[in-house]
Amino acid sequence: MDRKILSEMTDEELFAEGKKQKKNKIYAGFAIGMMIGVAFWSIIHKGFILPVAIFVVIFYFAKRTNDGYQAVKKEIDSRKVL
Repeated sequence: MDRKILSEMTDEELFAEGKKQKKNKIYAGFAIGMMIGVAFWSIIHKGFILPVAIFVVIFYFAKRTNDGYQAVKKEIDSRKVL
C-alpha cells in the first residue's frame, strides 16, 4: 500500500491518519489480549511452542502499532496544529 510521507500530508489528511492510527491501536489491543489468552491457555495445557510464537507476534503488533501512532502524533506536534 502506497502511503504519502507524513510531512507531505495536509493537516486534514494528517488528522484523518491520526484517527485511523488510534482506531488501529484499539483493534491491536483487542487482538493482543486475545493472543495473551490463547498463550496462557496453552501454557496451562503444557504447550511451549505456541506461547513463544504468540508472544513474538504480540511484540511485533504492539511495536508496529505504536510506531505508526507515535510518528503521526510527532508530525502533528511539530506543526503546532490543534
